[in-house]
Amino acid sequence: MRRVFYCLIVVIALACINPLHAQVQDAKREVSSSQVELLKRIFDVLNSTADEAKKWDDKGVAARTQAQIADLVWDVNQEDAKNHLKAAWTATAKVEEPKRDRSSVVNRSLRNGVRRDVLLVARKRAPELAARWLEEMIEESKSAEKKDRGTFDDRSARSAVLLQMANQLVADNPKAAAELLIESLSDGVSFNFQTTLIQIYLKDSALAETVFRAALARLRASGMSEPNELVTLYAYLYTPGRVFAANTSDNRNQMQLALGGPRVPVPAGRQNPAMAREFLAVASDLLLSAPLPEVNAQITARALVSVIGILWIEVAQELPDKAALLQARAHQLDSEARFSTAPVPRRADIPEVRQGESKESFAERRVDLLEETAAKGRDVLTRDIGYATAAVATTVERYERGLQLTGKIDDKNLRDGVRSWLIYRAVLHFIASGKLDEAHRLNLKNDDAAQRAVCFVVGAQRLVKDKDTDRAGEWLREAGVLIKRSEPNESTARIALGIVSTYGRLDTQASLDWLLYAVKLMRKAQPASLNLDQAPPFKRITGVTPITDVAANTTGFSLQSAVAVFPPDQFEQVLYVLNDITPQEARGMAVLTLCSNFLNSKSNAIRVQR
Repeated sequence: MRRVFYCLIVVIALACINPLHAQVQDAKREVSSSQVELLKRIFDVLNSTADEAKKWDDKGVAARTQAQIADLVWDVNQEDAKNHLKAAWTATAKVEEPKRDRSSVVNRSLRNGVRRDVLLVARKRAPELAARWLEEMIEESKSAEKKDRGTFDDRSARSAVLLQMANQLVADNPKAAAELLIESLSDGVSFNFQTTLIQIYLKDSALAETVFRAALARLRASGMSEPNELVTLYAYLYTPGRVFAANTSDNRNQMQLALGGPRVPVPAGRQNPAMAREFLAVASDLLLSAPLPEVNAQITARALVSVIGILWIEVAQELPDKAALLQARAHQLDSEARFSTAPVPRRADIPEVRQGESKESFAERRVDLLEETAAKGRDVLTRDIGYATAAVATTVERYERGLQLTGKIDDKNLRDGVRSWLIYRAVLHFIASGKLDEAHRLNLKNDDAAQRAVCFVVGAQRLVKDKDTDRAGEWLREAGVLIKRSEPNESTARIALGIVSTYGRLDTQASLDWLLYAVKLMRKAQPASLNLDQAPPFKRITGVTPITDVAANTTGFSLQSAVAVFPPDQFEQVLYVLNDITPQEARGMAVLTLCSNFLNSKSNAIRVQR
C-alpha cells in the first residue's frame, strides 16, 4: 500500500513538472526571439547612422563614428563594415586643423588624432587597409609643405599616429604597442617614443629591451637625424618621464623640459647597465662624428654642446675615454655655438631658492614677494593684476590667504573671477580628499553657478563611491536647481550630462528625466565638446589663472558617459529620447554609445548571423 502511495506521488509530480518545463522552454524561446529582433534592429540603426555620418559637417566626429560602427558590425556583415571603415578614412582627410600659430614647443594635430582612432580599428579588422593607409601618409608628408616641428613634436605625422596608437593599446596589449613603436622608428626616434616605452617596461622589461635595441639598431644603421633623438633615449634609461631637449638658445644654461608618464621604481638604465653602456657608446660616437651643416651651423653646434652636457656624467662614469673626447668636442664647438656671456637676470617674481627648503615654504615666500611687488604698483590696474597673481599663486591648502588677497583688488570683475577660481579649486581638492562637509560649506560661497554645480556633481560622484546615496541625491538636486536657473550653453549641457551619468548609479528614472533636459541644452553645444569626459573648462583670466585646468581629473561629463548608465532593457526608451538630439553629430554619437552598450553587455550572449 505504501509503495502504491509513493508511485501516485511521483505520477502527480511529473504531471505538474511537464507543463512547467514546457512553459519555461516557451519563455526561453520568446526571450531569445525578442533579443534576436532587438539585435537586428540595433544593427539596422548602426548602419543607418554610419550612412548619415557621410553628410555630417564635423568630419572628425563622422570618421570616429563610422570607424566604431565598422568595428561593431564587422562580425555580422563584413562588407558593410569595410565600407564604413573606408568612409571613415576618407573623412579623416577632410578634418580641418584649428587655426592657430605653430608652437616652437609642441603642436597637436586634430587630424592625426582622428586617424589614430580609424587606424586602430583597421589594424584590428583589416590590417591590409591599415598598412596601405600608413603608406599614403608617407607619400602625403613628402608632398606636403614642410613645416617647422616643435621641440617635442614627433618625427612625422605617420610616426605621431603610430605612437598614439601604441599608447592606446599598451595597457591591454603591450606586444602590439611594441610592434607599433618599432614601426615608428622608420621615421626616426620621436619624443613620444619613450612615453609608451616606459609603460611597456613596467609591464614587460624584456619586451621593452627588444624595442630599445631596435632604436639602437636604427641609430647605428641610419645615424642621428637630430640630437634630440639621443636625449629621448637617454631619458628612458635614466630619467623616465622627464625629457630635456637640446638647447639652441643664447643662454648656455637654459633648458626645455617635458614632464609626464608613470613613476618607475628602477630606471631601465640602472636595471640593465650593459644595455645603457651600449647606448652611451653609440651616442658618444654619433656626437663625436656629427658634422656641422653650412646652414644653421650655430644652432646645430649649440644643440650638440647641450646634449654632450646632458650625457656627460653617465659617459664619464661608464666610458671615461669617450668622456674625454666628448669634452674636447664640446670645447671645439663652443667657438661656433657662440653662447652669450651676459649674466641672466633672476626673474623678479621668483625668490632665491634656499637649500633644503620645503615646497610649501618656497610657495609662501613667493606669494609674499608677489604681494609686496603688487603693493608697489604705479597704478590701480598694475596693483590689481599683481594682487590677482599673488592670490592664484597660493597653494590649494592656503586658499584662505588667496581669498584675503582678492579683497585688495579694486576691479569687481577681476576680484570675483579670481575669488571663484580659488574656491572652485579648493572645493575640488576637498572632495578628492574626502572632506565633503568642508567642500559643501565652501562651495556655497562660490558666486559662479556653473562652477558650483560642477562641484555638486563631483561631490555626488564621491558620495556614491562612498555608498552614501541619500546624500548624493541631495547634492545632485542642488546641482539641478542651479542648471535649470542658468542660461543654456555648452557648459550647462555638459554639467547636465554629468548629472545624468551620476544619477544613473542610484536612480534610473531621475537619470532618464535629466537626459530629456540635457537633450534640450545640447542644441547650444559643439558635437566634439560632448566627447570630453572631464568637467567643462571655464573662461580663464588671461595672464592670471594658469593654463592647466583644475578640473582635469574629473570624469562623467560626456554624452557617452551619460548614455552608458542605462541598462540594455531600456534601449527603446532611451533611443526615443536620443532621436530629439541636435545637432545630428551629437545624436549619432549618442546612438552609437547606446547600441554599443547593448552589444557589449555581459547579459547578451547572442550572435546574429545574416
